[in-house]
Amino acid sequence: MSTRKSGATLNSQFETEMVVLAGKPPRRVNLLKSAPLGWSPVFLLGIIALVDRADGSVLGAVTPLIKEEFGVSEFGIGILLSAPSLAAIALVALAGQLADKANRKLLLTAVIGAWAVLSFASAAAPTFFALLIARILLGMASPLGIPASASLVGDLYTTKVRSTAFTILRGLEYFGLPLGTVLGAKIAEQYGWRASFLVLGVPALLMALATFLLFREPRRGLADEMTRLASEIESDTQNMTPNALENGETKQPEGPGISGPGDISLVNEAASVLDRSSEPSIDITDSAPIFTFKGIGKQFKEVLSIRTLRLLIIAQMLLFIAFAGLFATAVTYFTRTTSLSLANAGAITGAIGGAGLVLGAFLGAAIGDALAKKKQSYRITISALALGISVPCLFFFVLAPEVPVKIGFFFVINLCNIIALANLGAATADVLPASRRGSGFAVSQLLITLGSAFGAFFVQGIVSQIVVSALGGETERTLRLGISIGVGSLLIPLLIGSLLLLKARSSYDQDAAAARAEAKDGFATPSAPIH
Repeated sequence: MSTRKSGATLNSQFETEMVVLAGKPPRRVNLLKSAPLGWSPVFLLGIIALVDRADGSVLGAVTPLIKEEFGVSEFGIGILLSAPSLAAIALVALAGQLADKANRKLLLTAVIGAWAVLSFASAAAPTFFALLIARILLGMASPLGIPASASLVGDLYTTKVRSTAFTILRGLEYFGLPLGTVLGAKIAEQYGWRASFLVLGVPALLMALATFLLFREPRRGLADEMTRLASEIESDTQNMTPNALENGETKQPEGPGISGPGDISLVNEAASVLDRSSEPSIDITDSAPIFTFKGIGKQFKEVLSIRTLRLLIIAQMLLFIAFAGLFATAVTYFTRTTSLSLANAGAITGAIGGAGLVLGAFLGAAIGDALAKKKQSYRITISALALGISVPCLFFFVLAPEVPVKIGFFFVINLCNIIALANLGAATADVLPASRRGSGFAVSQLLITLGSAFGAFFVQGIVSQIVVSALGGETERTLRLGISIGVGSLLIPLLIGSLLLLKARSSYDQDAAAARAEAKDGFATPSAPIH
């Protein structure tokens, strides 16, 4: 290979010109930076996800008031908590194909706007059935954004920092759960449950506007190509003689040409936000169809043909049975098993759960990326251990008689869950080829959605209802016992998920290498332009 001389140091001279934004000219990227494209895009995506989760978690915080106003049973509340997630399944396949072929920025803008409208509709619902319909429609809209966000993170951040990137995304996303719970319970106790939905619809409108104005669509497969080029440069540098390094000589990798220094971010400066003159347009005659029913089966088959991915997806589904089941019923659990009021139960659930999520996010990023440098499959090992720790913690959370002890175990459970989620997101991106990331995360979201729906319904709609009915009807004692047994039963999916993750380690390295090979062979395609 050819070489060039430069006065720059080894840590600052490896820049390359490459197409970064879909339909735009090549730009310069520093391949040796931990995040060559900056961290602002993933923070914006994380805040979008936070708004979604906050709006969804409000429902769990205000169900005692909804139950009282409409006079519904435990089974009815279980349906209300689970129906939105079950309804989401209807659009999961479409979500994957849109994430793979459509402009993801505009897709997110439309979805976030829909969240706001449906949140306002929930506030205005005159009957329990109207409320149920509004939440079902909201549940159908939410999964359209999740594969797109995950696909964008996979294209924006290289393998070395994917645990950190997914920790930011998932950390902010799941911080929305305690935030929505705290705000929902507090607002509901002061102004009624309808006000909670009304207030939390406003941030969704603001985020829709911010996404449309600030975000830019990256080229698909961008991060995989950057990973490959950086690896080639590092390998070539290690093979160079000390004299060559002292003279500033470097070998150019095959691919885009080396050029001068440059720094970019996909969240543009304010001066260029409103400049739409160079937005790419779509050529309908040449574009592949975004959605075909015949392609759904093939999409699922291709994604699930990756052995590691199958195990990761099932493990995440089991994790979400426990995670969603616990968080959706935590306020109800605390109000029934302790002397806490609705507002105080919501505050504890939100504050302690949020603290666990924040600390877990930092630990997940630091541990995941540090160990992944030694061996990438360690991300799965970390996740398996985190779930394993959650099992006894959940057991003692239910049995503990004192509120402070329950709070301590609740904190550890949430900390371990976010550590596992962040590293599983990064591991999933590692084994998915760039051209199938949207579909892969959509299939993952399908089973995660099933897990989320079943978790909440399992705790309150099945176990609690069975216990209450078996003991003669709804009394203070039967409701307390029913919710306790329901929450305690969630340790079973956590244990099974941990064991599946340990099994997934054996095929991880091979599947991750196959995903990276796609970028090297040039199969990744740019995002579909939009008129």
